[in-house]
Amino acid sequence: MDMDGIALLTSNQWAIVAALGTAVQGIASAVAVAIAVVAAKYAANQVKQARAQVEEAQNARFEQSEQARSQEEAAAQREFARREEQAAREERRQEELARPFVVVDFEPSPAWANAVNLVFENLGKTLAKNVRFTFDPPLKSSQSGLGFELADTALIKSGVPAMPPGRRIEALFDLSHERINTELPMTYRVKVDCEDANGRRQETLEYVLDLGFRYNVGRIDVKNIHHVAESLKKIEQNLKKWTANHNGVRVWMRDEKEFLAARAADFERWKAVQRAQETSSSDSDDTDDGGEPSAADEADA
Repeated sequence: MDMDGIALLTSNQWAIVAALGTAVQGIASAVAVAIAVVAAKYAANQVKQARAQVEEAQNARFEQSEQARSQEEAAAQREFARREEQAAREERRQEELARPFVVVDFEPSPAWANAVNLVFENLGKTLAKNVRFTFDPPLKSSQSGLGFELADTALIKSGVPAMPPGRRIEALFDLSHERINTELPMTYRVKVDCEDANGRRQETLEYVLDLGFRYNVGRIDVKNIHHVAESLKKIEQNLKKWTANHNGVRVWMRDEKEFLAARAADFERWKAVQRAQETSSSDSDDTDDGGEPSAADEADA
């Protein structure tokens, strides 16, 4: 650069140069400010985006936490409902097990299979109160008219005031070999109503009693206490025959050695008789042959 040319600038020119320098500095400052503003806006946007991301992450964690809490609450509610249902089922089961359970049925008599008993029994574990029975059609037996009317008894008309667990009531109903020759029904429906020990009415139980299927069915008679009693009765009757003038038991005593000796003597006598009979038979055979002695007889002679 020509330093002499620069030195020759006038004051106005220097003023212009100074103004230009100031303008350039202003422009640079403006550019710097603009850059700073843009940078600030960018930084603000970055901060805003960062805050948004943070908030989004917080919201996501909150939603996950809420979802987990909701799932836990739902699981807890399901478990609570399951336990309540299980407890209710167990309570109903215990009530069913604890309730009185009165059954009615026909059974052959243990004393005689042709005799049919009407049996009432409480198979439950608690007391049955005010037990009442309703039969349809009304009970009718082939033994009716013989002073035997089960339908007119207090058992059927009024029921049973109380049946503790295991209580069993048997009543003779009919004779199967006579009933089959009548027009009487073979099937009955019976309803059983009762209350528990606390007086709460129980569900009505209904049974169908059928006599028809018991016919033409084979069975094996099983000896029971009734047959034992019959045998003891016969033994008693025989023992009475052994008494002398109804004054004690008649007893026969013997000397065992003397008895055995007498038996042996009797046996020997029997053998002697048998030998004598055999000898007599042999002599008769020899006489039938002509009366001539045999060679063996001659040799013996």
